[in-house]
Amino acid sequence: MKSLLSLLLALIAILASVATVGAQETECEDGFQLIVHELGETCVSNDVQRVVTLELSMTEAVVTLGVQPVGVADIALYNSLVNLPIPLSEDAVDVGSRSEPNLEVIAGLKPDLIIGASWRVGENYDELSAIAPTITYVGSESIEIMSDYFTSIAVALGREEVGEEVLALMYEHFAAASEIIAASDVLPSFVLSLTWYEDSLATFRLYNNKGMPAEVLNLIGLKNAWGGEHTDGYDVVGIESLGEIENTNFFFITDPDSESFYQESPLWNALPFVAAGTTFRLNDDLSLFGGPISAQRMVNAVLEVLELEVPEIDYGTGLEVEVPAPTAEATEAS
Repeated sequence: MKSLLSLLLALIAILASVATVGAQETECEDGFQLIVHELGETCVSNDVQRVVTLELSMTEAVVTLGVQPVGVADIALYNSLVNLPIPLSEDAVDVGSRSEPNLEVIAGLKPDLIIGASWRVGENYDELSAIAPTITYVGSESIEIMSDYFTSIAVALGREEVGEEVLALMYEHFAAASEIIAASDVLPSFVLSLTWYEDSLATFRLYNNKGMPAEVLNLIGLKNAWGGEHTDGYDVVGIESLGEIENTNFFFITDPDSESFYQESPLWNALPFVAAGTTFRLNDDLSLFGGPISAQRMVNAVLEVLELEVPEIDYGTGLEVEVPAPTAEATEAS
């Protein structure tokens, strides 16, 4: 295990250096460092204190690294899906939706740094950059991509060592879960679904191996029985596509409004995995395309429904970092 951890730490250190190297056509003045990101190269202060985050997984990353953002997009959604020992500060300001943030509110917060998803804020990138240095990432498409942007954010915040620690602990958690599963007699295969029932129609978003949710479960020793290839990481199907899925664990997330469907539908209850008793509902407060902590929470949710040992999540030292208080001027502006 120690040799594996050393290898992971070395890999993460390389990623950290790559995050700030890239093409580096931009020269930054003293007190700033160059961060290469999805939409370009940005000079970021070496002393970032006021951060605005415009994507759930990036808000999670910032909080995990020990920084409380002053502005957050979709705060209610973040609070419903991302569960960390340290919640968002009550002083955090909701800056609107992730795809249409309120630029006036963001400017009033006087941020040192803005972090968003490139595919959501592309049209607003120039306006955001006029407010404060803005860095963007594609999101948690895979473990590797998530680890890359998490490392880059850690560099931007001056918390490289914390970022390395968090990622190493995540892989340790995966390894521990893999050992637990290997020692059990549970079915080795799975299908993972986000499911909802609306307008008399059941819809299933089945996660394929092109995306992070299924990849995480593959990493802990399970094998995805759904062979879809859609590049978004999931395929959307109707109930008629599930009839040939058998001898597998079917993990699903749904909403309370859809519960009657699972109790009353003859079609659902006739499916092979339902009849076999290998259907497991996961709790609905999971961020499937989140950061390192959300990935570990999903692993634990699966272990729990399988009635296996659930290892504790080691959050590292990031959540213990004391973040300097903002200046009186900045506080008044927020």
